Amino acid sequence: MLKKVILLSVFTLILVIGVGQFASADKRPLRTVRVKLVGDESFARQADWKEKITAHLDAVADDLSRLLGIKLEVTDYEVWSHGKQKNLYRLASNLVETVSKDGADAVIGFTLDRRYRVKNVTETGGLTIPFKGMLIRVYVGDNIHNQFVPFVIIHEMVHLMGGVHVDDGRLMSPTFRDTIKPELDEINKRITRLTHQIDFEKKYGSLNKVQLERLASLYESAIKHGNHEIATYLELGDIYKATNSYDDAIKQFWKVAELAPDMLYAWLQIGACHEEKGEIDKKIKAYEQAVKQVSEKDILYGELAALHFNAGNYRKSDFNARMARQYGAKIDPRMWEMIREKLDSR
Repeated sequence: MLKKVILLSVFTLILVIGVGQFASADKRPLRTVRVKLVGDESFARQADWKEKITAHLDAVADDLSRLLGIKLEVTDYEVWSHGKQKNLYRLASNLVETVSKDGADAVIGFTLDRRYRVKNVTETGGLTIPFKGMLIRVYVGDNIHNQFVPFVIIHEMVHLMGGVHVDDGRLMSPTFRDTIKPELDEINKRITRLTHQIDFEKKYGSLNKVQLERLASLYESAIKHGNHEIATYLELGDIYKATNSYDDAIKQFWKVAELAPDMLYAWLQIGACHEEKGEIDKKIKAYEQAVKQVSEKDILYGELAALHFNAGNYRKSDFNARMARQYGAKIDPRMWEMIREKLDSR
């Protein structure tokens, strides 16, 4: 099964103020979020790597409690191998796909960079896949830029709970210059209240229709305020799909396909929504367009082979099955037999 990866934020901080000064968002009951802590091979080379991660999380514990009404409970530690990849997007994808949560709600990974690459700005990277995991990049030794790690963790924890970027100079702005207001904007306050008790495994399936409709409205509001990120459209598409609002979901997934045509998940969701509406012809059309765009062509050719077979288009089914095999897919021998039988009977 294809694993969905939402690449939600690379977080940049420039001249920010100290942590520990965040105002309380509300007085919701404290929720425990169980997290598995992971250090990649570069981070885990430090003899005290576990203590370092724990210290980073301890530094933000009070702020997470006040802002989000959550506390973190560590379930386990693990060393994670990903080769020499440095791109945060790919690292975060690899993290949630290869590291088992083992009963935790989410995974928090740390990667170590040996040198600071950006000139004249203070940048610390973080990236989150909502309700799955987050990745934090820190630097070797006593690098001055590590003082911003607590801000990044808090920012990414809001994303972990479904929060979005709102570029107003407060905590969830994608980029901060000069100063940061140590508070959540109203959109993210409301989002994180709605997701406060969400089941991390069931995700939107654990929310009721009213909650989902409110959540969709907040995402729409973020878009109106200038958030046109792929991740926002993806989440909104999933929310609409969870409420059976398939036309609205298709609209959001098409936005993603236009912005990131290689993102297979968006194409598959377009197809799934059309199927729910009984529009198999539109599902086929979308997949035929998608196969020209994505790198995972084996999956789509295999889907098209089955769709065309069920529609009685046996020659097209044969063609797509051959293409799927050409791109590395394993086609069930029984599928070949059925295609051959249909073609030979003509």
